[in-house]
Amino acid sequence: MSEPADAAAEPVLRVEGLAKTYATTAEEVSATVDASFTVGRGELVLVMGPSGSGKTTLLLMCGGLLRPSSGRVWLGGDEISGLGERHLPELRLRRVGFVFQAANLLANLTAVENVRIVLEAAGRRRAPAEERARELLARMELERRFDHLPAQLSGGERQRVAIARALANDPPLVLADEPTGALDSRTGAGVMGILRGLVDEGSTSVVCVTHDPRIVGLADRVLWLEDGRLSEGAQPEPPAPVAI
Repeated sequence: MSEPADAAAEPVLRVEGLAKTYATTAEEVSATVDASFTVGRGELVLVMGPSGSGKTTLLLMCGGLLRPSSGRVWLGGDEISGLGERHLPELRLRRVGFVFQAANLLANLTAVENVRIVLEAAGRRRAPAEERARELLARMELERRFDHLPAQLSGGERQRVAIARALANDPPLVLADEPTGALDSRTGAGVMGILRGLVDEGSTSVVCVTHDPRIVGLADRVLWLEDGRLSEGAQPEPPAPVAI
C-alpha cells in the first residue's frame, strides 16, 4: 500500500468512533466505547488509565491486530479497519512498529537475527538486512550484544532489541504496550528516553500505553481511558464531595 502524495499533511493515526465489544456467557462487555483521536507526525502520545480499562485493546485495534466492533482507523490516508486479513500483514510490516511489555523476541535467534528477520520479511536481501540490523542495534548501544540470544540479555537490553526491531522498516508509527512495565525505574526511563529521542528526531510518532506516571513529562499529550471511554488529559480530578 503506497503513501498518498500529500501524506505529510495527514495525521499518522486517525481513530473515529472506535468500539470493541466482547460477548460473554452472561452479557456483552465493552472494552472501548466511541474512542476518537488523532496522532500527528512527531508526537509521543501516552494512553493511561486503570487496569482493565481497555488500553491494550485500543492499541491493538490501532495497529490492525484486532478488528473493531465498530468505528474506523486510518494510518496516514489509508483506512485499515475494513481491510481483510490478506492485506493487513503487509501493512503492519511496513507501516507500524510494535513494542510489547515482554519484548516477544524469538528465543533461538540472536539480537541481530531478531531484527534482520523483519527486514527480510519486507523483501530486503540478507546482506543489507544484516547491515541495517547492526546499525539499529548500535544506535541502541548494543554493539557488544549482536550475537547474544534473548536469554543472555537483560530486560532493558531485550526491550532495546525490540525497539530496534520495531524501527527496522522505518514505520511512521510505533505502538508500545507497557514498554517499561517489566523494568526497574532507571532502565524504564532509558527505554522511554529512546522513544522520546526518536520522536524528537522526526523519524516516527509513538503511541504508548502505560501505567507509569513518572513518564508523563516525556509526552506531548496524554489520553485517559477509563471504563472504555477516552478523554484528553491525565487522570481526571475526583468530583468534589457533595455537601449534606
